[in-house]
Amino acid sequence: MIIINTMKDIHRIRREKQIDKFLGEELEEYFKELTQSFTGTNELDTFNLEEHGSIIILEDTDDPHDLEEIGYPKEHGGLFSAFPEFVNIIELEEASYYKIVIVCSNSYGIVVYSKVGQLGKGFEKWVSEYLED
Repeated sequence: MIIINTMKDIHRIRREKQIDKFLGEELEEYFKELTQSFTGTNELDTFNLEEHGSIIILEDTDDPHDLEEIGYPKEHGGLFSAFPEFVNIIELEEASYYKIVIVCSNSYGIVVYSKVGQLGKGFEKWVSEYLED
């Protein structure tokens, strides 16, 4: 699992090649949108998502049944206990990703990216219930 709160986080994971080039571009654009939305500025170097909700990238080694690190522990059903606001599919050049928006309160929510098909049939079934056309 990769947790992103700052533009520096995105630059680091891109530099370390933890994500592909196209997902990196998507994340940078989305972070710019969030910065503008929350601050009304383009202060990318100082904006931190921590108080608003992180961007999470699930990796193929993550277990969606047990994501305690982001508040979805196994004993509560993991990510399956969440009720996403919506799910979109982001078609990138090398892969497709789910973009799962989970609003936790009026001022806090997380956005989870997961490569389509990487986390098994149970995850695919769950995410399909919230998929927008």
